[in-house]
Amino acid sequence: MWTYDEKQLREKNLPGMSIKESACYECKIERAELFKSDVNKSEALILTFRALKEDRTARIPLFYKNKKGVEQIFNSKHINQLVYLLKIKHENLKTELDEEGKEIFPMIENRIVGVFLSYQGVSEVIDEITGEINYFNEYQIRGFYHSKSRKTTQEIIEKIETPQTYEIWEKNFLLENKLREKKEQERGTAVIKQYMKSQNNMNDDADFPF
Repeated sequence: MWTYDEKQLREKNLPGMSIKESACYECKIERAELFKSDVNKSEALILTFRALKEDRTARIPLFYKNKKGVEQIFNSKHINQLVYLLKIKHENLKTELDEEGKEIFPMIENRIVGVFLSYQGVSEVIDEITGEINYFNEYQIRGFYHSKSRKTTQEIIEKIETPQTYEIWEKNFLLENKLREKKEQERGTAVIKQYMKSQNNMNDDADFPF
């Protein structure tokens, strides 16, 4: 028998609920899961964010160890900055098992933080066994900031009166969105042209059945 969960009755079921633009988002961390690969030495903190104003979500793995077990400094840096903003000491971080037996960080979940987030479009992943094509939204975390003061960890520690990082990223994301939309339009035009070409070839072949 399946598990009854009353919280699921209140979940929205609308199309396009994922974050689809690069921006500075004030987010609630809905889930913080520890991932350890069974086939190699990679490890990640998988974060599920919900943008409070936009009510859209993004699920992002931060791999702090690659397949060979080598630490990925750029992602470790992001995680350390996140933990600092949440006022959690590294040595106090502990995991618990959820109802599915997966490791989660309760101290990180249901907390509010600012996220500099790049949306990089949709990627295709082909299942090598079934051949099925799956589509995933791709994101890149550029950093975190305090949701109220809009200051980064560096700006907080150095007691900078007028933070600039937020405004810089805000302007950068506007340009980033325009460039991504242009590429998506060009890609869509190319797909249509390829389709029309294939249709013309099929029609030409139909004229010569022998």
